[in-house]
Amino acid sequence: MDHREDRQELFRKQGYLVLRGVLDPERDLKPLADAYSGLTDELVNWALDTEGSSVVKGYAEMDFPNRFASLVGVTQGGVFNHFDPTLNVYEWGYRRWRTAPSAQLPELLGLQRNPQILDILEEQIGSEIWVSSGYHINIKLGSQHLQQVTKAESEAKESGIKHKPVIRTGPFNEDFQMGETRWHMDAYPGQGSEFEHNYIIAWVPLTSVTAENGALAVLPGSHLNGYSQFPEERANEAVVLEVEPGDMVLMNGKMFHKSIKNKTESSHRVAFSTRYSPIGFRCGRCFLPGFVGRSRKEPGKELHDPDLWRASWDEALDFLCRYEIPVPHIELSVKQVDRLQERWNKRIRNHNSWLQLNQHGSLLKSLRTRLMRFTGQLRYYLAMYFKIGRHYR
Repeated sequence: MDHREDRQELFRKQGYLVLRGVLDPERDLKPLADAYSGLTDELVNWALDTEGSSVVKGYAEMDFPNRFASLVGVTQGGVFNHFDPTLNVYEWGYRRWRTAPSAQLPELLGLQRNPQILDILEEQIGSEIWVSSGYHINIKLGSQHLQQVTKAESEAKESGIKHKPVIRTGPFNEDFQMGETRWHMDAYPGQGSEFEHNYIIAWVPLTSVTAENGALAVLPGSHLNGYSQFPEERANEAVVLEVEPGDMVLMNGKMFHKSIKNKTESSHRVAFSTRYSPIGFRCGRCFLPGFVGRSRKEPGKELHDPDLWRASWDEALDFLCRYEIPVPHIELSVKQVDRLQERWNKRIRNHNSWLQLNQHGSLLKSLRTRLMRFTGQLRYYLAMYFKIGRHYR
């Protein structure tokens, strides 16, 4: 067998691949890392209505993880709603920061469409590739950085600057984005037809990833067993994946995986992930803009324009805030998921359809959504006050 067939067979068998040195860190990764660094500074200044260094002591001299920690502090965690809307849009209290610098960066689109990544994916799922809206940026901070979160929040409060309205993320979301995540799979039976297809997650580290600073752990072969709950008896079979910038991890959407807690003081871990599938098999979140990343048959359908991509996200998030609260597929039946997908298929015929999405809104939908958000938030705060379970919706 050639290398391509070897990779196909290994991926089918174990549910993941670690591909070493497939990306050029300087060419492929540094532009996105620099863009997130710049966005961090812009958001700190935006949140405080002034230069961050005038409020957060020593900000100008800080490295990226401490500046990001400061951003988490001065926004009281609200930055996650902006950096990672695909998860936090499910929060009852989700609000879009309409005046903030966009987190849908051209460099982010560039990495999702990276030719080396698409070439490798083409080996596994063919030449017609759909890029899901389900992307994540995860930044695992060390203990010193987490102290900076608290310090920056206190300094912002002491300065007397009035914070812009922020919504804290739920406990699961905070763990997902900064702490240790529990065993889970991204696909699940409630996704209906989406669950039947083995979509792929491309997980790309932007920093060195070690067992100490928050590595990814996987359970080989778990995608083949149709599990709905993590098999605790197999926990000792887990494999911890230590990788470097330039490496890439591919995972089957039905494979159990988790991230380990960052146990270091000053090391941080940054990784970016996106879901890919064959065109026609969308993998969740039909109410957010996915796109055609590669099509050998109809290349004219590929999305290349970062401005169009950003504008479509703006329209989609505005629509969800005003007119329709998304419900996680895990809370729906298969028939409900299929009906939801059909409704959104009628609304979105091509990528330009996202720009007309808010034409589907109405005053009645807006009033209903506001009432649902109010009652949802009220239930959430009452549950937290009376410590009824661990609610994040």
